[in-house]
Amino acid sequence: MPDTDVCLIVEGCYPHIAGGVSSWLDWLLRQLPELDFSVVAIISGSEEALAPRYIAPDNLKHFSVVRLNQRTRKTFRQSFRIRPDDQSALAGALTNLI
Repeated sequence: MPDTDVCLIVEGCYPHIAGGVSSWLDWLLRQLPELDFSVVAIISGSEEALAPRYIAPDNLKHFSVVRLNQRTRKTFRQSFRIRPDDQSALAGALTNLI
């Protein structure tokens, strides 16, 4: 990932769905041209790729999609049923989530 000033982790509607969070995110990027951004969009595994509704501004230096699938969601739920007593157990659960 390139060096950026700000990394935003968002729901997967940007840049494919117009309105709401996507409109806000596009506005934010364009209002701060002096900052470089990375955006990570989280989408469900069942969503199909859609045509972008927004053209990326020049200060959006990195955009990636994290696609959750059924296995990832199950791992997420299981990870938080375990109540870790120490930081290493929590770190392992978060690593499995990612």
